[in-house]
Amino acid sequence: MAFLRNLSMCVLVALLTANLAGCGKKNKNNEMASAENGYLTDDILNQPLDPEIDGTSLGGGAMSGERIGLGEALPPDMFAPVFFTYDSSNLAPAELSKAQAVADYMMSSSSAQLVLEGHSDERGSREYNLGLGERRALAVRGYLVQVGVDAMRVQTKSLGEEQPSVFGHDENAWAQNRRVEFKLFD
Repeated sequence: MAFLRNLSMCVLVALLTANLAGCGKKNKNNEMASAENGYLTDDILNQPLDPEIDGTSLGGGAMSGERIGLGEALPPDMFAPVFFTYDSSNLAPAELSKAQAVADYMMSSSSAQLVLEGHSDERGSREYNLGLGERRALAVRGYLVQVGVDAMRVQTKSLGEEQPSVFGHDENAWAQNRRVEFKLFD
């Protein structure tokens, strides 16, 4: 298992490094966001990840370590998606109540399993957007784990730009597509 964890982390680091190096659209202002100005940053993502437990996506929209027999999916609109600003995986304070509602449910239901689906808008390469969707899902996962949700019950999956919730080529559509959706199973 340690070999798989190390291999998965190496692949993930290589993919993220390649995606970051290949994208000239990086917004430097988002890199400056920190806990000091009210954003949760990537340091909450330092939770140990095991692909066999949390299903961390390695790209292509496929989920590694996918669990078998999660049971019935709960209603898809049970929880509102968490939205993100352009080219950011920082969880904004205005979105915390949505993640907290999911955390409260997860802590009250011992059998519920959760898949976090990270999405992006259409700007950027497919590979970059898959990485960004994954970072967004991991940011929400980090928050949930931080407030007490068992990490073994939360998986992540990146869909990048592949499944927009709103079709369009303007800021209104893009803002609706930069999100993490909650898929609950009982």
